[in-house]
Amino acid sequence: RDADGSAFDLQELLTIITIDLLASGNETTTAAIGSGVRLLAESPGTVRELRERPELVSHFVEEILRLESPAQGMFRRCTEATQLGGVQLERDALLNVRFGAANRDEGRYPSSEALDLHRSKPGSHLAFGMGRHVCVGAALARQELVSAFIELLRRYERFELNPHKPAPVYQPSFFGRNLERLDVLLCPGSATAGNTS
Repeated sequence: RDADGSAFDLQELLTIITIDLLASGNETTTAAIGSGVRLLAESPGTVRELRERPELVSHFVEEILRLESPAQGMFRRCTEATQLGGVQLERDALLNVRFGAANRDEGRYPSSEALDLHRSKPGSHLAFGMGRHVCVGAALARQELVSAFIELLRRYERFELNPHKPAPVYQPSFFGRNLERLDVLLCPGSATAGNTS
């Protein structure tokens, strides 16, 4: 129900189900996995550290979410007149809050463009929104990502961008950050040498 107690109508419920279950619960998680694999391919030192210290996989997931926020922003309406960054905003003004930009704010994240497994507050990003607008599936998405990368790191010793294929390309999108294409070589370790990819 809304704040005034009125129920959502059928159209609103269908919209919530479509967005939350089909897009937010699926596309964003797969986008984050793809972006994470790209980060591993570009950072062999990170792969070594995660294989040596698997307890850091959850920190790696938070860095994926911070650096590669699958949902780059959301629209919000001003509930009252206010000023933000020296700009006057009127009541009911429509804003697009850019999570992707906020998550790379140098004032909040030192070396904000760098992947850092040792940030003091690894989950303090805005990839899932915040407050009453926080993503209802955040805990599930985090666990899916942790499970995926634990398994990928268990099976593969190295992740390499395929030098014979085009560089990774992101889909043009105002709202999301999804790889259109990612050609990687997954190199099994000696314990999993029977695996082929």
